[in-house]
Formats: sequence, structure tokens, C-alpha cells
Amino acid sequence: MVPRTNFSPTLNQIVVYLCRRCWPDGFDVSDTVAPETFKALKAEMVTRGRVTINSANSDDTIYGCPTINIMSRAWHDWAHLHGGYGFGVEGETNACRLQCQQIRELVSGDQADHLCAVLEAEVIGQTRYYQRHRRFIRRQREFVETYLKDPLLALSGDFGLEEQTIMAPSFA
Repeated sequence: MVPRTNFSPTLNQIVVYLCRRCWPDGFDVSDTVAPETFKALKAEMVTRGRVTINSANSDDTIYGCPTINIMSRAWHDWAHLHGGYGFGVEGETNACRLQCQQIRELVSGDQADHLCAVLEAEVIGQTRYYQRHRRFIRRQREFVETYLKDPLLALSGDFGLEEQTIMAPSFA
């Protein structure tokens, strides 16, 4: 088995930093039980003061490590809650934009542009893919790499699809 490497060490560092900043008291992780709608995410936060992050399909991602992928999802769900953004295309886009604003507070110029393009491929690209195919992407890293080169090709490709009836709470 080839060892997994992360797509961007800088992005991984930013994910860890911002996740810890956004969730100083942490969050819960489950591979089976996590909010599947924005309404459920808000309710869980109000009721428990914490959120549960879905850990499924965290192996083949741009982060090269399931833990960093889960932290990225937690940071992304924080953006949904902080901005009041739903889980549709518009909400995912707005949550991603908020995350890019946070990235730009830490890095600038071409580096920020590149990291935001990667995050947009990860979040918005996968959301657009789900809207088109109603399936979740298993080979997320390959999808992001393809999307960065040719979004139309990525949106029409087959990346180890898994049928799903509802979109996962976040694709970060």
C-alpha cells in the first residue's frame, strides 16, 4: 500500500489551527450518527452545546489523514453554524467563502488563492457533483486533483461513487 500524503501541508496546518480555534471545547465523531440536515446540526448545537462530525469516507482525501479530514469537516460545520448557511449549493458556497476569509487572515497572495481554490474544489466542487449525480464521491482526492485542472471533466467523472439518499452534512 502506498502511504497517503497530504495535498498541502500548509492547508493541513491551517485546518488544525482553525478547527481548534472554532471548536476550543472539541466536538464528537461518529461513523454512523451525525446530523444530516442544517436544522439537525443547529438543534444538536443548541441541545448539547457540541456537534457530531461524520467520520465516514475520510481515507482518500486531500488531507492524507482521516483525523485532519474530520477536523476540516468540523471547521466547515462551524462555518455553516456561524453564518447560518444551509446545506444546499448556496449554503455550501457561502460556508466555503467564510472559510476562505479565515484562510486569508493567515496567508495572502498566491498562496491564499491556491489554498482557497483547493478548498473550493473540495467543498463546492463535491457539492456540485452530488447535485448532479446524487452520489457521494469516495475517491475525493482524485476528484479535487481533477477539478483543479478541469472542473467539467471532474463533474462528469466516476470517482468510486457511493449511493446516498441525502447529502452528508459537509464535504470539507
